Amino acid sequence: MSCRAQFHRAPCAAARRPAPLFARCEAAPATAASPAAGTAAPAAPRLRLQFGAKNIPHPRKAHYGGEDAFFVSEVGGGRAGIADGVGGWQEAGINPADYSKNLMATARQYLEECSTVAVMSTGEWLASQPEGGPPGGDPLAAELAATQAARAAGAAPAPSAPAPSAPASLRGDDWSSLKLYDSEGRRIEVPPPLASGDPAAPRTAQEALDVAHRATRLPGSSTACVLRLDASSGLLDAANLGDSGFIIVRDGRLHFQSPAMQHFFDCPLQFGMPPDTDWARDAAVFSLEVRPGDAIVLATDGLLDNLPVEDIVRLAPRSADEVEAAAAAMADLARRNSEDPEFESPYTREALEEGLDIPIWEKLRTASFKDGKFQLGKLRGGKMDDITVVCAVVTEADPAPAAT
Repeated sequence: MSCRAQFHRAPCAAARRPAPLFARCEAAPATAASPAAGTAAPAAPRLRLQFGAKNIPHPRKAHYGGEDAFFVSEVGGGRAGIADGVGGWQEAGINPADYSKNLMATARQYLEECSTVAVMSTGEWLASQPEGGPPGGDPLAAELAATQAARAAGAAPAPSAPAPSAPASLRGDDWSSLKLYDSEGRRIEVPPPLASGDPAAPRTAQEALDVAHRATRLPGSSTACVLRLDASSGLLDAANLGDSGFIIVRDGRLHFQSPAMQHFFDCPLQFGMPPDTDWARDAAVFSLEVRPGDAIVLATDGLLDNLPVEDIVRLAPRSADEVEAAAAAMADLARRNSEDPEFESPYTREALEEGLDIPIWEKLRTASFKDGKFQLGKLRGGKMDDITVVCAVVTEADPAPAAT
């Protein structure tokens, strides 16, 4: 029996209406001076990542591209990210892809050292809602309206009041102006931004998640994993929130695998609109030394739930020339596994470990003899989902010619 008929991921937060996000990138101002005549040019980056990627949407979501999002960038030693929009938002008429795609677009801008991004503020989003909110009322609109009314009654104006979109600092945007409360009326403190505000400081993967989360102000939720290679030090900086993740293969063997982060089975940690959200400070953060020849596989749970790690290791690229083919091979095999009702997938194995199984009558109906022994049926099958995988190989960068 296929587990996808029995389990369904739903958002861990109340449903809310979507709104468009408009983003643009402005290049950060150049600060480094040109080398003086007769001096050597700066040393070229020592390592870089060569990328290949493959995305296969869920068949029922292919007409709009599915709900996963990803990016790859050759800036510095290379940057990449993946996000999986939580599909349960569809039940509220929300396209989960809106959130994940905006999240990744902003993370990429941050890691590529764009200086600003224009985002829709919470006030603008509230102003865009129909008067009185949608039928039945919108919890977020009501929450924000109450917050703005309280601010308006005080000495200070509401910081989130509607205004034309303007470039906001990628390091300074936060929700500190909102008063948030849980279902029991207790105040929720918004954590401070992780970015230091120092323009000379390196932009980390965890900061990228934090900035992207704070800038993506629209209903929805998503898991996310972002990584960047420091070309000079050879350190891979990565941050993961949820059940997407990455694997490092070295010399044909599993070298590292990031753990899934879940509140409980099939409910991963995820970014969303406050107060129903986890934060970048909750993400797992890694600093790992890599070397030429290492393969890195970054994937959403659509691949990780349907492809055992031994198959990922077996199909991992062995050279930069193989990254596209490897990504395609992994995604294609994961899709075939997801459609196989008899496949013992990583997803069903985890479900069984959590005590989830088919009812006894189904066990008896699907019982069989194997190797001369009677065996009751059990939960099995792949999990149909969007599948996204980014493969990378660490290579040595070509040295830049020295100045003469």
